[in-house]
Amino acid sequence: MTETLTPDICIIGGGAGGFAVAAGAAAFGVAVVLIEKGEMGGDDLNYGSVPAQVLRNAGSAAHVMTSAQDLGLAPVQPAVDMAALQQRIRATIAGLAPAVSEARLTAMNVRVVRAAARFVSSKAVDAGDVRIEARRFVIATGSSPTVPKIAGLEYVRALTNETVFDLRELPQRLIIAGASRHGLELAQAFRRLGSEVIVLDARTVLSDMDPEFVDHLLGALTREGIEIRQNVKIERIEPDGKGIRAIVASGAQTDTVVGSHLLITAGRSANVHNLGLEQAGIAFGPDGIKVRANLRTSNRRVYAIGDVAQNNILQDGSAQAAQYQAGLVLRSLLFRQSAAVVPGLVPQALYTDPEIAVVGQQDDGAGKLGLKTMVYRWPFAETEKARAALGPGGHGPANGHIKVIVAPNGQILGAGIVGPQASELIAPWQLAIAKKLKIGDMADLIVPHPSFSEVSRRASLMYYSVKLHSSLLQSVIGLLRKLG
Repeated sequence: MTETLTPDICIIGGGAGGFAVAAGAAAFGVAVVLIEKGEMGGDDLNYGSVPAQVLRNAGSAAHVMTSAQDLGLAPVQPAVDMAALQQRIRATIAGLAPAVSEARLTAMNVRVVRAAARFVSSKAVDAGDVRIEARRFVIATGSSPTVPKIAGLEYVRALTNETVFDLRELPQRLIIAGASRHGLELAQAFRRLGSEVIVLDARTVLSDMDPEFVDHLLGALTREGIEIRQNVKIERIEPDGKGIRAIVASGAQTDTVVGSHLLITAGRSANVHNLGLEQAGIAFGPDGIKVRANLRTSNRRVYAIGDVAQNNILQDGSAQAAQYQAGLVLRSLLFRQSAAVVPGLVPQALYTDPEIAVVGQQDDGAGKLGLKTMVYRWPFAETEKARAALGPGGHGPANGHIKVIVAPNGQILGAGIVGPQASELIAPWQLAIAKKLKIGDMADLIVPHPSFSEVSRRASLMYYSVKLHSSLLQSVIGLLRKLG
């Protein structure tokens, strides 16, 4: 070792969570060291939601061009330039990179060490030729795509989220192994750009989400021409000339699926290897580092946040969850405040068309708590903006619905939306749940007209429509009429 650093906080990982801890602590003048062996910004910026959003935008534009006949426009088949699209992806990443760069952290007096980190004791980490002996450590190393064990996979070129955005040709027929959230988003994007797409999954698709939302989404994807096979097993992969052949089993039946490209989106694994966790006395398992509700590990000096924390991976990573947890850890590190993760408080979103977004308790969760909940729904089709919009597949209106879970006292327990801009519309519901607001508070919300937000207000007003039919309220109204 040529140098020993003794900061107050050492962070391992420069993704969304690690950067948030570093920037937050530095803002209060705390001495911070951040270690990152790869690209700053982590998976989300370089291989995750940012490049995927550019691809989805291109797919959405192509979708309008090919299916806008309901809007009085003649359909046009776009010519897809994958090289130009790849350049657009790189330019978008480059435009966002300065906000989470080493230079920005350095300007905030954060020492950035670009090397692999490894614990050498319970209170020291080595990174390159630097040893860091900090008061507290935060592990934010994230997760990596899981490559399943499939016979013959080593003999073909299999894409993952780390390589799919480097494609310079549009896949003619794309086989996607794994109907994860990221997999379904990419499936729809490539289908809209002109690829044939087949999705294969060994389990029930999106089994962790509300079935009524999932059924609505799968119906829309199927109508766009995406073939989705659930509960099937890929027994082996074989080269097929310039393409790929997958031998697929469903029960006792076996058939062959042929494609030009193979994309693996079968899930993610926590990045716990080669960190020296054993030397630091940090307990971990296949699903990540074991943490308490306050995100502290079995080593009291060390916290873990984001995808590397046990049971925290939402199939494709979650930058918002990592940032939320970073805030909790900062409260503990800087102010000694007790802070624990509140389950369900972080919204989850699926960026397909239609989108799905949920927050808080859903039907099953509320039932498990023994609560007699009320459920209010409202369809997008009964709002003017949705009626005028172009629905998935080019056949309007934009449909879907909102569902709100409410306790007997009116407190909002959860909300879910399937439909246009669901990821945007879920935000006020997250605030309502965090602040323990009641459904009447949301009914008082004044929204622009026409807007998709009307679906939230209309669902909230249903609480009062039920109350209007109560015998007590009818008696009060009758009495007031008699009193003039």
